[in-house]
Amino acid sequence: MQNAAVLLITSAALFLTARPPVVAADNPSLNAVQGKWVAKKTNADGQAITQSIEIAGDKLAFTLAGSDGEVRLFARGSLKTDMLGPFKVFMISGIEAGASATDTQPVGDDRVTLYTLRGEQLSLAGNFDKDRQDQPPGVDTYTRVPAPKKPSPPAEDEAAKLAGVWKLDVTLADNTRDYELRLARTDGKLGGSIISPRSGETKLKSITYLGNKLEMEMVRDIQGTEATILYTGKMEGGKLLGTVTVKGFEDQFTGTWTARK
Repeated sequence: MQNAAVLLITSAALFLTARPPVVAADNPSLNAVQGKWVAKKTNADGQAITQSIEIAGDKLAFTLAGSDGEVRLFARGSLKTDMLGPFKVFMISGIEAGASATDTQPVGDDRVTLYTLRGEQLSLAGNFDKDRQDQPPGVDTYTRVPAPKKPSPPAEDEAAKLAGVWKLDVTLADNTRDYELRLARTDGKLGGSIISPRSGETKLKSITYLGNKLEMEMVRDIQGTEATILYTGKMEGGKLLGTVTVKGFEDQFTGTWTARK
């Protein structure tokens, strides 16, 4: 068991050496390999394992996990890049390894690992720099893990851009009419009204704004019938634009609208 533990620790160092950490200022060539990389493979015992490498600045962290997701090995170190003839190499130093990130010890064995980067795949060739017991030379290919997308600003923050007075133009058929759209946010909720120079102010029944999709409902009397007018649209280039319909009468009342502050 003790020999197996030593082998695991030294193996961690091997994986680390295959790992590219970068110093943006001092090692600009490492900029391309920043982030997380994953390789799925089968070990000598036929068990499925996952190797992951995370590169941040000039630091690297290597994790080996079993098929159950449990971490079996963790290692970290510092890295620089260089050229050996036509070959690109990672030089790993200060390597520590152990059973977890909080349980590591110095390995005392710096590594020089050849690497190639092709698209979203990073290939690392380890143990070619010198002979190591029970560690034959080999090549592992890692695939980049897409960086998480930045979350969209909360709708309530975006909704703040809607507050104010807008010049509203509504076109139905060939007829365009002008209005004033007033929007305000109170206690995190949007409210407002549409003012016609011909018939006065009508409060909006509801306003929702989510994912840059705006919906406004207004109830009006049309030819003696109460009708709900629905404005749908989005903000684009500092203005609002979209379509307007009358629920239940879409075949008779459908048009477009734009609004500018």
